Amino acid sequence: MPHYKNARSKGNLQITFNVNFPTKIEPDKLHLLEMSLGPRKKIDVPEGDPTEVRLH
Repeated sequence: MPHYKNARSKGNLQITFNVNFPTKIEPDKLHLLEMSLGPRKKIDVPEGDPTEVRLH
């Protein structure tokens, strides 16, 4: 993007998005979302205490 009042000087265009994710979704709407975004990735959930957190 050109700088304001200086068309020869170029800068970076920065865009900020504010996204509000729903807390719950109806099953019929979930199917439409998966059709739009593609299938969900499989996530391996480790066994054990679900509140356990490991920081690396």
